[in-house]
Amino acid sequence: MSSCNDEGLSYTCETKIRSNGIRKIYKTRYNCCYGTVREAGEFGCHAVELRSLQETVFALGGRSFLSLMAEAEVDPKFLNQKPHNTQNEGQTTDVKQDEPVRLRRQATNIMRMDVDPRDMTEVRTVVRGHMVRGIYLTSNFRDEQLLDTEDSEAKIRINMYNAPARIYTANYVRLVSTNNYAHQGVIHMLDGVMKPATKTIAQLLESEPHFSSFRNTINEVLKDQDTAMFSQPGQLTVLAPTDDAFAKLNPELRERLMKGQGCVHSVVEHHVLPNVICSTVIQWRARSTSLLGSSLLLERDLEGKLVITRDVVASNGVLHVIDGVLIPENARIFNRLLSSHNLTELARLVEAAGMAPMLDSLTNATLFAPNNYAIRSIPDEIKQSWMTNPEKLKQVLMYYLVQPGIRQAGLANNQMVETGLKGQSVRMNFYQSMPFFNAAPIRASVQCGSVLRWEQDARNGNVHIIDRVMIPPENSITQWLANNRSFSIMTTLLKDTRLNEILNAEGTYTVLAPPDVAFYQMPEEV
Repeated sequence: MSSCNDEGLSYTCETKIRSNGIRKIYKTRYNCCYGTVREAGEFGCHAVELRSLQETVFALGGRSFLSLMAEAEVDPKFLNQKPHNTQNEGQTTDVKQDEPVRLRRQATNIMRMDVDPRDMTEVRTVVRGHMVRGIYLTSNFRDEQLLDTEDSEAKIRINMYNAPARIYTANYVRLVSTNNYAHQGVIHMLDGVMKPATKTIAQLLESEPHFSSFRNTINEVLKDQDTAMFSQPGQLTVLAPTDDAFAKLNPELRERLMKGQGCVHSVVEHHVLPNVICSTVIQWRARSTSLLGSSLLLERDLEGKLVITRDVVASNGVLHVIDGVLIPENARIFNRLLSSHNLTELARLVEAAGMAPMLDSLTNATLFAPNNYAIRSIPDEIKQSWMTNPEKLKQVLMYYLVQPGIRQAGLANNQMVETGLKGQSVRMNFYQSMPFFNAAPIRASVQCGSVLRWEQDARNGNVHIIDRVMIPPENSITQWLANNRSFSIMTTLLKDTRLNEILNAEGTYTVLAPPDVAFYQMPEEV
């Protein structure tokens, strides 16, 4: 079996052979020689007209960079040397010698601009930081590749993104025109000037005074092995809040973070992405996952937090400065978690019962939270009685609280879970679903209310969202039937058959109870 893959500048064919139980794979790769290119679908390669490096840059619109090259006094030997292609050793290409005179003269005139000696060192550093020895086409690039530049202290980090077309960046500046051949090498045009990556993320945070709160949170609270990741080689994206961002926090929350209390570890990890994300690749919006495992929505404003400075280049990643602290779900207290999940009706009941401080002070607790639709379905007279009697409402809400907390993995069918209301438990049930009608293979309920979402983590526990308001039961099945006049015949039959004794005992029963009117519709003799 043979297959070939068109990779733009190269063409790769793979042949798989199986004989006598032995499997072999042969790969043949066809590359264009230096100075030749290949269009998609073209058979073979064709030569391109080669000019000097200066003339090629000028023709591509790089006049400003030519000026910088003149100021930097780039070594003429570097500009006049023949290209050294690590992939095509020993291959030579005839180069056309009659370059257009006009381009030569224009490029030479620009290279003769006057230079201010005071800026020479900085300009030389910038220009040499854009130059790499060797031939690097886009087909040679690897994501997170580090290239050594002519400036010994600076490196260029290559990143590749599919958004959906392939995007290349160099030190987080986008490549807009790639693989342009010249006599001396290959030119990739950028849409901005690359900043040299000479400092680590840790050094960037240390060098700026307005990161003191974030820096102290990292250095003084987290362990040494956690803080080391900001100074070691890697490819991180850090969303760094300023001191003003910390000043906007709730004073109590800010104090807890600075003292290392609560979920400070989660807060720091929520600001760090394990891969490099530069702003140029986010055309509209995109989602990424932080070291915490939580999802972050990346756009012009980062989840409501303004990005003050973008793409601060580091040797081990990139840093974006933001004006707000990102608080992950599992670092929020119960009351704020309810609001963020649109459980506003339950939050209003908690506030009316005066339970907000008590809930926020708990540790390792679980709250069953009815959604807004479930609470709005309760008759207004019942809700009014709760609102006018906070103590009664508190007893109802304690029925939704479980401590210590529970998770889905630790529950079983028909398991009774003790609640915060003394002497009352809730029953968990799990049912197999029909796959054609429900995407979830197993459905769960608590007191016959469906569990819509499991384990929304908070700093002091978790929340399970349900679709029903649970009322604490006061009677057994037989007592409930006896207290309801509509089931007098059913109650009599249970007593006559002594089935009421079974239903009064502990068990897991479902009773389909016909009311009296159903019996009256039966034939008299039956």
